[in-house]
Amino acid sequence: MRTFDSPPYAPMLMESTRAIGYTIEAAVADIIDNSITAQARNINIKFMTVDEPYISILDDGLGMAFDDLKEAMNYGSCDPSQERDEADLGRFGLGLKTASLSQCRQLIVAGMTDGKISAFCWDLDFFVHKKENGLCSVLTRARLADCRKLTN
Repeated sequence: MRTFDSPPYAPMLMESTRAIGYTIEAAVADIIDNSITAQARNINIKFMTVDEPYISILDDGLGMAFDDLKEAMNYGSCDPSQERDEADLGRFGLGLKTASLSQCRQLIVAGMTDGKISAFCWDLDFFVHKKENGLCSVLTRARLADCRKLTN
């Protein structure tokens, strides 16, 4: 059989998955499920609907190191055949991205382990404009400082 490399074109995939049909409530619930899976005891949800609208969901769960977070930002980052905890609703490694990006055009995910913060960003407007496959940016300290303003 003859084969060829045919990865999905990420900008179109991401735009398409935005239309899966999440409501804001279902999208937030999907993210909260991730927090619960990470053994969070406290989940803080903040939002702003005017000026620069945003939703911020912070938790005190186990956190993710750089490589784990980098993997989580990939579409399809989980093996659906892998055995999971009964309470874990995640299955395909799509929920974080599809739930979040169904409600926004920019997703920032940060994790902290051992006092080290790692953060990544999917920015659909940048991504579609660049027309390149797989541009997930690593956030700088300055950009993280901007994000912290949203959490205070």
